[in-house]
Amino acid sequence: MGPAGTNGTNGTDGAPGPTGPAGPAGTTRVPFFGSSYFTNNSTTFIGMGEAGAESKVAIPTPLSGTIGGLQVRTNVAAGNGSRGYTFTVYVNGSATGVTCSIAGPSQQNCSDTGNSVVVSAGDRITLQSSPNSNPTAVSVTWSYYIDQ
Repeated sequence: MGPAGTNGTNGTDGAPGPTGPAGPAGTTRVPFFGSSYFTNNSTTFIGMGEAGAESKVAIPTPLSGTIGGLQVRTNVAAGNGSRGYTFTVYVNGSATGVTCSIAGPSQQNCSDTGNSVVVSAGDRITLQSSPNSNPTAVSVTWSYYIDQ
């Protein structure tokens, strides 16, 4: 068997193939958050940096989409027994199904990753805190996302 020969020159590139179909539109996920301290044990609304009446603390959303992924954390546990808080997202002054609860001597956070609500740009968003059995006063931080 003799030695291998040299390679020839490469040929010209062929014509490009057809463009494939466009993929599905992606989702843009935008995070939002709020926090407040409240000293009383009555139902109150939490906005960004303050608590009070829904009309006072509601935050207008800058975009349309679907709210989901609620996360809530308190700085201390609510107290012994059934003491705790139920947190509900409100849109334009109405309760939604996005909610979670913190109760007992060691729990300080809750989340609702299964429920969502559709919102439009300009809708007012707030978090209602409802106390159960005279819980400890707390500072609350909360967050959610809007999928577009």
